[in-house]
Amino acid sequence: MAVTATPSNLRKQPASQQKVDNIIQPFLHKDFDPADYLNSALPALSTTVTPAQSVQHGRTVPLPELNAQLQTVLSQVNAQMTRWSNTLTQLTDEIIRCGGRLAYEVEVLRGDTTGLTDVLDNRLRKEIELLAPRHDALNGEHLENEVVTSSPHEELPKPTSAADEPEYLNQLRTLTAVRSRLDAVIQVFGDAMAWPLAPSEIGAMVGLPIPLLPLAHQYVKTGSLQALATPNKPANGADLPILRHQDQDLYYREHGDRYGIGYYGHRPMPVVAASLGRTPTHVDEKHMPSRLDFTAEDFKPAWEASKKLLPVLREAEITDGFNGIFSFTPDGGPIVGQHPTLDGFYVAEAVWVTHSAGVAKALAELLTTGRSEVDLADCDLARFEEVQLAPAYVSETSQQNFVEVYDILHPMQPRESPRNLRVSPFHARQQELGAVFVESRAWERPQWFEANAELLQDLPAQWRPVSRDVWSARFHSPISAVEAWKTRTAVAMYDMTPLKRLEVFGPGAANLLQRLTTSDILKHPDQATYTLMLDNGGGILGDVIVARLEPDSFHVG
Repeated sequence: MAVTATPSNLRKQPASQQKVDNIIQPFLHKDFDPADYLNSALPALSTTVTPAQSVQHGRTVPLPELNAQLQTVLSQVNAQMTRWSNTLTQLTDEIIRCGGRLAYEVEVLRGDTTGLTDVLDNRLRKEIELLAPRHDALNGEHLENEVVTSSPHEELPKPTSAADEPEYLNQLRTLTAVRSRLDAVIQVFGDAMAWPLAPSEIGAMVGLPIPLLPLAHQYVKTGSLQALATPNKPANGADLPILRHQDQDLYYREHGDRYGIGYYGHRPMPVVAASLGRTPTHVDEKHMPSRLDFTAEDFKPAWEASKKLLPVLREAEITDGFNGIFSFTPDGGPIVGQHPTLDGFYVAEAVWVTHSAGVAKALAELLTTGRSEVDLADCDLARFEEVQLAPAYVSETSQQNFVEVYDILHPMQPRESPRNLRVSPFHARQQELGAVFVESRAWERPQWFEANAELLQDLPAQWRPVSRDVWSARFHSPISAVEAWKTRTAVAMYDMTPLKRLEVFGPGAANLLQRLTTSDILKHPDQATYTLMLDNGGGILGDVIVARLEPDSFHVG
């Protein structure tokens, strides 16, 4: 029941006081207080649990006070439950990390065991035979019941002491014990390693989130076409170039006397890679985990569009079709390179088949020389912010990239969703000034402010931007030129919140930054230096501004 208080001068009075029941008279009084009335009319409440405790404390607790105490207790319980929940989550994450790491170590041990097997079986066979027990030594009970006879003049063999044994025999015993232990470990964990794991799950073993989403991609082959049949043409050969039907998300290529048709216009169909099961013993183009059942209904629009584009297909039929698997990332690019903190762990994922040879060459160069001839900065594993690694973000953005894979997008076209995931403390004020935002690494960053439009009339001729056609004028405003003019000739304020900043301080900070950058940063405090940071091969990792705050304190942004 809800009780609302009404000012006494607005409270409706009964037409006749004599007609009002005496029971409700107290409620009509102008000084009536519901809380005081309940405390006086109801039995007293106590915080005690037992009668003995009630007598000991000897007091009752009003309802408001009891409510306050209850809220305090509930807050304490809730805080404790939150701490326990966080602790449980941390322990769970630690167990998952340890389990993944153990599986990784087991796989390393598996390789070591294979190497030991080769040494034991092929290189040290003769030495191993020296350790092999005799047949009669395998049955101690039989020897105990057997009478040993010998000639009085026959000299019994003397037992060999450990000191007389060659060192390599001790090493062999150690190797045998190690191999036995490794076999036991692999027996326990080996079955789990035989299952195919998604890249994200393999990355989790070494603490590396891999933001990608496998999606189904349709591909079909037609029956034999007389128009494509030529003498001595290989079964998978092609004489014509690949054809792309951009507006319908289609592409075509020859397979001998048949056409192959790929289609991106269907709905996004995410695939759970871990559900694909074991890799079959026999693998070919029609038997592999990445070949999923064909969903013919999704391909119908593509088939109709293909028959309109290529008349030769109007009498043809689809004889083979499947849903393949193609991984997409939040920004649509591949993921290539080494784990940021674990040497020897490399990733090459979300790679188009047309790029595969180049990626293979670049990765081989990384593995052998430590540096690729092709700049892989845009493919770097660590290019995504933490918020961009969230499964929901990866799923939505990757599916959108699949939908737009054949679309002609303006390079400055902003993402429509998800947005407003990360905003600066000045976001509200920027909105008031008419900021036009773009999304960058999940941050909302203003491109220009409509509040500065009135300055266009004062813009000097030498600062006026060149005229643009309709396409290049999209997602652009001449206000940007005004803001650049004022930045150079007056004063401007920029929001640097989305940019990473590092504080480097302590003994040796100056020498460290002097060694890592290309400019002289040993300036007086309160001075800044624009400089570059390079890799071991002289390639540019990034441009930074190093500000010296104190002799041993620097701000890098």
